[in-house]
Amino acid sequence: MKRMYLEKTGTRMAAKGINKKADWMSNLPEVLKKQPLSSITMPGTHDTGAFCLDCRDKPAPDAPDFVNAVSWIPGVKKVLADWGITQSLNFQQQLEAGIRYFDLRVATYPDSRELYLVHTLYGPSVEDMLSDVDAFLNEHPGEIVLLDFNHFYDMDVSDHEALLTRLLTVFGSKLCAADYPVSDMSLDRMISQGKRVIVFYLSQVQVAVKTQVATRASILSPWANTPDAGQCMEFLEDTFACPPVADFVVCQGVLTPTVTTVLCNLCSSLHSLNLTLSPLLNQWLSSTPHHLSIVLADFVEETDFIDIVLARNHRSRAGKPYQNIL
Repeated sequence: MKRMYLEKTGTRMAAKGINKKADWMSNLPEVLKKQPLSSITMPGTHDTGAFCLDCRDKPAPDAPDFVNAVSWIPGVKKVLADWGITQSLNFQQQLEAGIRYFDLRVATYPDSRELYLVHTLYGPSVEDMLSDVDAFLNEHPGEIVLLDFNHFYDMDVSDHEALLTRLLTVFGSKLCAADYPVSDMSLDRMISQGKRVIVFYLSQVQVAVKTQVATRASILSPWANTPDAGQCMEFLEDTFACPPVADFVVCQGVLTPTVTTVLCNLCSSLHSLNLTLSPLLNQWLSSTPHHLSIVLADFVEETDFIDIVLARNHRSRAGKPYQNIL
């Protein structure tokens, strides 16, 4: 059963419009399509499902204990939403704008055991997300999507089995199963073999269906964990100057507010905090020589972030253009 959500964002995009890049993978230089997938730089969204959060419901299971203790106070949930919302675009809009990596945190809803995406408050249903991704892939045959399920809350083995089974039901043969050599595959070969969805499932749960759904490819996501833009940029430069070893390494261009940040800025929001980082992040992405396979950010459509990330695919590692830029 679908629940209604209090939409907190979307008006900014309605005014600005979406610069669609729904088929950017199809239009990559041919030489890049034949290289391992990790050679492509892909834009992603941080807390992908946090484009709307429900202020009328109880806090989600990922909320700290002190949040639950004060959530009954009038106005508290609005503050939680203002500091919890990370995106303005819904799933379909993100994909059409060029996003190819989803950062997903999942929890069950009490009693119903339905699965929702969460960020302190409850967001959209997992079912809605899967439906939108599958519809997009059916309409854009040259694109692939990476789904990173990296946090789970209030989920037992049966809940994990239900989620994994649903992934298999929705995507079927599009999934890259555990034995599919994602780290060695090029975009061209994946598309020709009908493999369109890579699922990272960062849980140790032992469920038989997991081998049919989740890749064994490794992914790391170094996190600055700071509300300070300067410190975040120093962290990114230091980390990617000598990146950790994995099949995919996520560059997190995001700020993380502390409790003090929120308490000292009750009338502000994560959106306002992100404005201190965006110019620095975009400048760094435009100039850094370090290879980046996945780059995620908040409110991705409000600057040239997506354009800047995608432009990295049209120059070689030496910084020169490929010969067949499309």
